[in-house]
Amino acid sequence: MTTQPRRGLLYRRKVAGKTMADAGAVIGVTPSHYSKIEKGESALTIERAADLAAYFDCTIEDLL
Repeated sequence: MTTQPRRGLLYRRKVAGKTMADAGAVIGVTPSHYSKIEKGESALTIERAADLAAYFDCTIEDLL
């Protein structure tokens, strides 16, 4: 499955000063798996999107 990179997710993570390991821990995945989510190579479930939106204090739409 190939999709567009999730630039909003990358932006929010960088602005928050968090690593892929930090963000991955929030949703229970490895940094490698989180990287694939951020690149759009792996699916981002609505549940994980909601957890990340809460973590980054933004909306789900901001992450996409």
